[in-house]
Amino acid sequence: MQDIPGYTARSDLEDWAGYDDVREDAEDREGQALGKVRQIRDVYFLLHIPKCAGRTVQNFLKTRFGQGEPTPVRKGRSGWYMGKRILFPGRRKAPYRFFGKRYESLSAVSLSAVDFVFGFYVTKSMMAHFPDRNVKQAVLIRDPVSHFYSHYNFRMGKYVAQGLRPFGFDLWYKSRRPNPISKYLFAYLEVPFIRHVFMSDQKKLDVILDGLADFWHVGLHDECGDLIARIAKEQRVSADFEVRNVTQSQFMAFAEFNKRYGRKIKEENGLDQAIFEFFSSDVPIEQRTRPKVQSREWRNIIRGGFVPWYILRYRMKRRYGV
Repeated sequence: MQDIPGYTARSDLEDWAGYDDVREDAEDREGQALGKVRQIRDVYFLLHIPKCAGRTVQNFLKTRFGQGEPTPVRKGRSGWYMGKRILFPGRRKAPYRFFGKRYESLSAVSLSAVDFVFGFYVTKSMMAHFPDRNVKQAVLIRDPVSHFYSHYNFRMGKYVAQGLRPFGFDLWYKSRRPNPISKYLFAYLEVPFIRHVFMSDQKKLDVILDGLADFWHVGLHDECGDLIARIAKEQRVSADFEVRNVTQSQFMAFAEFNKRYGRKIKEENGLDQAIFEFFSSDVPIEQRTRPKVQSREWRNIIRGGFVPWYILRYRMKRRYGV
């Protein structure tokens, strides 16, 4: 071969041998990397907001992944397992839930078989208990008018079944704090109450939408089948499901309810209404503009101060009719 400055002659055999060594090293590294990727399992954080199709999703999870009897995580109301793959975090008793870390008794070892964390009391900080897992967060939401309508009918039906007396919506509504859907979202994001209670409603909306930006799925309650289908496809199980906990008792027709209370509920629950409008839009999510929320924080704080009085009143009403 012609001499070229800086070039050392090597046989074709030596060249190919060196290439094979490099290629084998690269393939080994690639195989190790792929192996690590395959070992990463998904874990689904599914926040259940009341009257947002949560029972339907819960029944699907139990049917497909929750074989076995419920077993408590530990003594007290710290949650339970359904089979080995589903964890239902429980509500910590007051005053302990206001101090320290939540669910510190859980560990990555005790949660190694868990693939679904579901319920009212799921919190974002629980992700720390799932190191090296791909966390997929999901929630179903609802417009405030139909949410209050469904919740009221559900409560009255439950009271009647218990032998208690139903009572009017006006009294029950006054016993509820505004923006209940936002309340659960703030609890999941673990925004301290003393912090968000004095925020403007517009700032609250920004905090919630920023927190939901990295969610794997945010959907509407009447489209819960979409969430179930996504889980079923990834877990390679049947997507068949049975609708659960649909309130049968109707103490007022929805058309009449909406005409009488719809506008009032939208105005007094503007934060929940804005969240619903943002996620129900047909515009691609990256092109959506955030709705404007009329500030009602001080009026809501004042109204919240009367909630205990109205709770006492409705308890007397449902038991004694007075």
